[in-house]
Amino acid sequence: MTVQARRRTTDKVEDIRADVRPKQTTPLQSQRLHYRLRLLLSGLAAVVIALSAISTLTGQQSHVPAYQRYNFYLNNYFIKIRWVYTTTLWILSGFQLPFLFIVSSAAWYFTTQSVLGGPSLFDFLYTASGGGCQGDLDEKVTVLNKTTCKVAGGEWIGGHDSSGHIFIIVHCLLFTYTLFHVSHRTSPLILNRQALVVIMGMFTAIDLYMLITTSLFFHTFWEKFSGMVAVSVYWLVTTLWLSLGP
Repeated sequence: MTVQARRRTTDKVEDIRADVRPKQTTPLQSQRLHYRLRLLLSGLAAVVIALSAISTLTGQQSHVPAYQRYNFYLNNYFIKIRWVYTTTLWILSGFQLPFLFIVSSAAWYFTTQSVLGGPSLFDFLYTASGGGCQGDLDEKVTVLNKTTCKVAGGEWIGGHDSSGHIFIIVHCLLFTYTLFHVSHRTSPLILNRQALVVIMGMFTAIDLYMLITTSLFFHTFWEKFSGMVAVSVYWLVTTLWLSLGP
C-alpha cells in the first residue's frame, strides 16, 4: 500500500470516528437543565394557580392585610425593578449566557415596560380588552400605558390587567436558576462563588414570598393565569430553541 493510499484510509477512519463521536454540548444544551427548568416552571404554575383559586373562592382579594398594600416596600424597591437585580447577578457571574440574557431582557422589556413611550404588551392587551385611563385628564395628554396614566393623574381601570408581577417573578426565578446551573460549573466569576450563591438564595426567597402574596391578594384569577401563561410560553419556547443549539 502506497503512502497516499494509507493517508486516504486514515482520513476515512477519522471521518467515521467524527461521525460516531458524541457531539459536545454547551451548558445551555444540557437535557438535565431543560428538564429541571420545565419541572420548576410546572411547580411555580401549580402554586400560582392553586393560590389564585383559593384567593378567588375565599375572597382574599377583598381583604388585603395592611402590610400587603400595593406600596409595600418590597414591591417598590425590589419587584418593580427586579430585572435590575437580575442584571446585577448576571454581571457578578462573569457575564455568563450573554445570548440568553439579551433575549430574556427583551422579553421582560416588551412584555411589561413602556416601549419607547408606547404601551407594553400587557398594556396593549389591557386597552384592547376595554380598559383605559379614567379621571380628570388634560385633553392634550395621550395615555398609552399605566405609567403615563398615573403621571396624568388618572386611574387605570377596567379591562384585563395581566399580572406583570407574576410574569417578572417567575421569569427571574427561572433565569436565576439557569445562571446558577451554568456559573456553578464554569469560571471565572467576578464575585466569590459562595457569595454569589448566597445572594441568589436571598433573591429567590424574596421572589417566592412575593409570588405567594401576589397570588393570594392581587389581581383576578384570570389575570394571574394569563401572566403565568405568558412567561410559560416564553420559557418553553426558549428552552426548546436552546436545546437545539442556536
